[in-house]
Amino acid sequence: MTRRAAFFVLFVILSPCFLSGQAHALYAELHTILSYEASLLQEVPSELRVYVGDPGRCFGRFGDSICGGAYDEDADRDPRLSGFNPGTLLGLLNWGTHFWQPDGGPAGGRLDNIGGFPVNLDHQNAYQRAWMLYESAKSLYPTDPIAAYYTLGRVTHLLEDMATPAHVHLDPHIGDESTTGDDSFEEYTAEKYVYPDPFEGIVALEKDFPPAGLSAVDYTGLSDGGFTGEPPLFKLFYSMARSSDDYDSDDADGKVDAGARRGMSVKVSRTDLSAVSLLRSGYPEEALPSGYRTSPARAKFILLNSAIEMLKNANPPYDGVRLAFSDATAVYSLAEFTRTDIGDEDMDPIRTVLLPAATGHVAALYQLFWRETHTLPADGGPEIRLNRGVHRLQIAKPSAIDLRIDVAGKGSAGNEAEIYVWADVPSEGSTLKFYFDGQWRPFTDLSAMKPVLPSFVLADVQNAVWRIIDDTQAAPETSFSVNLCIDMNPDGRYTPGESVCDGVLITVGN
Repeated sequence: MTRRAAFFVLFVILSPCFLSGQAHALYAELHTILSYEASLLQEVPSELRVYVGDPGRCFGRFGDSICGGAYDEDADRDPRLSGFNPGTLLGLLNWGTHFWQPDGGPAGGRLDNIGGFPVNLDHQNAYQRAWMLYESAKSLYPTDPIAAYYTLGRVTHLLEDMATPAHVHLDPHIGDESTTGDDSFEEYTAEKYVYPDPFEGIVALEKDFPPAGLSAVDYTGLSDGGFTGEPPLFKLFYSMARSSDDYDSDDADGKVDAGARRGMSVKVSRTDLSAVSLLRSGYPEEALPSGYRTSPARAKFILLNSAIEMLKNANPPYDGVRLAFSDATAVYSLAEFTRTDIGDEDMDPIRTVLLPAATGHVAALYQLFWRETHTLPADGGPEIRLNRGVHRLQIAKPSAIDLRIDVAGKGSAGNEAEIYVWADVPSEGSTLKFYFDGQWRPFTDLSAMKPVLPSFVLADVQNAVWRIIDDTQAAPETSFSVNLCIDMNPDGRYTPGESVCDGVLITVGN
């Protein structure tokens, strides 16, 4: 089958699922939230806050930040996120590059087909694709750190996919209305952190898993699973995937769960379930006190596989169930239980393990990338914290905007350095950049920046006050970020690999 023919056949098969609006295959918004949250962990180099992006602009195609890359890695595979155009529709043929069964090793464990149709014409598993993107990000970094971190965002997306059991079980999940079914983990986490408002989802995720209580994974101590000679990136992917491999997905057994969490579901129109009873001809109704699960947000009632097996093997077998609600009942035959699902009660403990693990693994990825792209001393060079390391600052008019600056020179104290300052201001469909050298000047290329201080002796600084704006009364109500970098190579030219940076997202409003 040619590439064009395969694309046409797959599109004809899958388009009803997309057009129906019922399919919820992937949630790019949750990827961007996780990528953002990982940047807030204490061990992550402060520079990541410069390039992670404003979460308020991450839920769409913006190719200028880590969050933007995390979103676009799905948008290029899912036409619903970016419109039905040939580029993204062709991405349907490479959905399989977001899956990896870790037992297959670095070059195996691929998802190549769905129902006999190709979904991986690139012939890559998620780790292989991530390695290609990671190496590209490293090569971009010396001259274009914005593009580098955007590309790294695509890597974070693939690493986060390894926190979804379906992705490591090679269990495709296009949507409820398709033959592949949906995925309970992705739907459940989306209901908690994406719907109805992903901005509220950021707050909810930080409440459930406060960044101050999370830590980056120690990637230097991770197992390679016996696949010797692989780089640290492989160990991060292998570690995350093996954690997810323990748990059931909708259509595949986890190594530990072994199918115990799964059941068969029916759609229900009510969520106020009060009792469940069993029906079979010639016998009175019997209460079913256990063996079922509910999923209120997804409007599903689920009979566990163990319960269904018991009901079908009874002599005579049971016919169905009656669901009692507060003021109504509904009867379903066992034949109507046709979709596999995992209920909220069984999904929640998976969420509480895998989402913090994903955040810790992405934070370790940030550490790894920063260390592999910088030529600073063995002690990491100086450290800089704006606003005491708190990334977000709310300013009420007409207050001034003051930032606190803390610098730990460490082994670099006493050396010559230079300072660069720039601001990222959201604009419609893009980001405007302004560097400061006595006045704010627009620029498009970091190499065009001029230093605020072309040469100074680096020293420890505590609680210095940097006033950015005296009076915000005339400023528009908006959010923008201000970034400050110490470049340890004072040559009048910004050198990313010899710099340490920090940034603060500032929101101005009444």
